[in-house]
Amino acid sequence: MLEGMVLALEGRFAPFSGGRGFITIERVQTMEFIAAHHGIHLAPFFNAEGQIEEITSVRTVGVER
Repeated sequence: MLEGMVLALEGRFAPFSGGRGFITIERVQTMEFIAAHHGIHLAPFFNAEGQIEEITSVRTVGVER
């Protein structure tokens, strides 16, 4: 849903990711850049014990695949 909202704010009314299998690291980074341009940022991850700090390592591992 965020992708649709961000693309509308950007004035881009065409399909972007195309769904499963078409989502690449480059497209995720582009979407993150466009969202940040409009003041939208990822919220920190939390569990019952509080904020999860090591999510950065999970993100890095995902990029390396």
